[in-house]
Amino acid sequence: MNLQNKPSLRSCYLRLGQKNDQHVKSENHIRIPIDLSSGKLFDTGYLANWQQINMHPQSNILFANKQVPCIHKCIDLVLGLHMKMPMVQCIGWDLAINDQDQPVVMEWNGYGNDIKFSEATQGPCFKDLNW
Repeated sequence: MNLQNKPSLRSCYLRLGQKNDQHVKSENHIRIPIDLSSGKLFDTGYLANWQQINMHPQSNILFANKQVPCIHKCIDLVLGLHMKMPMVQCIGWDLAINDQDQPVVMEWNGYGNDIKFSEATQGPCFKDLNW
């Protein structure tokens, strides 16, 4: 929540798994920041050890010029949901996009929401909040 008690989006990133993983694992994931206004992936992503990469290590698909589908639907969804939880100042929302291009909430994190990655790649994200 900002100083006017309204939710605002501060950062966004995509998490990907790697070959032979049945689900995305924190010790082996890939994170790619997403431009908040356009929904485009940054050209550079990061392995769990913070090594910079520009493509998925197994598929060799470049991150550059890739677009998150329905990014504005995702943003509208999380901002609307945050209004229902105004006592939580900072929420990390985990979303998936279904096969009908609709965002689906997987979970929300009010405590361990991984702002360190956002601060390192898109920050400062919270400077104007005077925390």
